[in-house]
Amino acid sequence: MKFVNVISAQSEMFQHTLKELDLLLTGKSPQGSKHYPSIENFIQGELFYLSDGGYSRLNLNWHTGKIGLASESRDEVKERFYNPDQETKTLIEQLQLLIDKFIEMGSY
Repeated sequence: MKFVNVISAQSEMFQHTLKELDLLLTGKSPQGSKHYPSIENFIQGELFYLSDGGYSRLNLNWHTGKIGLASESRDEVKERFYNPDQETKTLIEQLQLLIDKFIEMGSY
């Protein structure tokens, strides 16, 4: 039962961090009942559409195991992601750490 609680907590933290990163990258608050993928689904390839009208998308690169942006993402979002301020960099690192730990646990 503890294992299930750990997975649930990691997925909630992942979704919360995605929401914060979305705001920093796009400058827009998510509207309505925006879908945030679970950590399991993100690792398995589900894209996360940012709140800029869906033009920018976060994904997991299977070759590197790193979070990245789809090539069609808006230039402003790419700039904020690849040349982040400290707050954005911290959130990206937190997401990456959650993903790495989840994969390490073999939970997906």
